[in-house]
Amino acid sequence: MKEKLTAVLDDHVLGRPGPPIVLVLDEVDRVFGRTYQYDFFGLLRSWHNARAMRPAWKRLDLVLAISADPADAIRDANQSPFNVGTRVRLDDLSPAQVAELNRRWRTRLRTPELARLLDLTGGQPYLVQVALHALATGTHTLGALLDAGRVDGGPFADHLSRHRHVVDRDASLRRELRRALDRGRCDNDGAFRRLRALGLVKGRDRTAVSLRCRLYREYFAGGVT
Repeated sequence: MKEKLTAVLDDHVLGRPGPPIVLVLDEVDRVFGRTYQYDFFGLLRSWHNARAMRPAWKRLDLVLAISADPADAIRDANQSPFNVGTRVRLDDLSPAQVAELNRRWRTRLRTPELARLLDLTGGQPYLVQVALHALATGTHTLGALLDAGRVDGGPFADHLSRHRHVVDRDASLRRELRRALDRGRCDNDGAFRRLRALGLVKGRDRTAVSLRCRLYREYFAGGVT
């Protein structure tokens, strides 16, 4: 399958004269846990490498959006597409930025409602986007979104379950996330840095750590041992 995908790009896309091509892949962490996970990310890295060896492939640029720790994408760092190129990390959105997105989505949330949404999401860009999309399309009310204890079937469910999958398979991450919840600190520096890279916790160092937002606090509070 990898060879076929590469051949399609080579023969039918890049093999023909044309302008530069940007291939944008959103939410690539949805591949996590799939049987083809490591092959998929290795394939993307091979496409990047081909740009240096095959003139036609210089027209191709890759943009990958991920809301998980890239280190979990593939075992072999030499085959990872995330340690080449430029990494851009999105900071949490400010109240003014959330208000602007509210205007653009035409969700018409008032200032007190925006404050409640910001408290739930912490301004995490992906969570804010998912929430406003759900409100704009009418699939969920604000009240349903704010009921963070009932997320298993909500718009945040896939995102949260992917994070739980990563945490559940690593005893040190489970232990340190529990410690962050209970004590506001982490004892293991490596686990703290991974939890922060995942976007689950915030803090300058492991002595003062908190969950990134109320949604994460309430989701993991009863399910991490």
